[in-house]
Amino acid sequence: MRLLERHDWPGNVRELRNALEHAVAVAPAATLLPQHLPRSFAETKRTTPAPALRPALHRWLTEQLAAGANYEWLEQALEALVLQGLLPRFENKPTLMARELEMNRVTLRRKCRRVFPDLAGGEE
Repeated sequence: MRLLERHDWPGNVRELRNALEHAVAVAPAATLLPQHLPRSFAETKRTTPAPALRPALHRWLTEQLAAGANYEWLEQALEALVLQGLLPRFENKPTLMARELEMNRVTLRRKCRRVFPDLAGGEE
């Protein structure tokens, strides 16, 4: 369902119908799985970070390395920025975010507690 919901559907209802007919035709049982959808449909449009981000990231990395940062610190700093940018998009609920991003809920909550210590009380 997540895969169907995330798709842009440029072909609208006809594209949905074709994708489901294909899935029904190739599925060996009554349950339709993502691998039963057409290959072109299942491929996501993920891209590398925006070209404008690269120079800013390069400058930031250069500054942090000059200040003595190691890889672990850099990774945690970037992860904190990603979490700060993503969590509000999921109503500040790590469980919802983990489900939508197909990430282990316990792992994500641990990462969030490191970045947002006040989240430790739980949100479910």
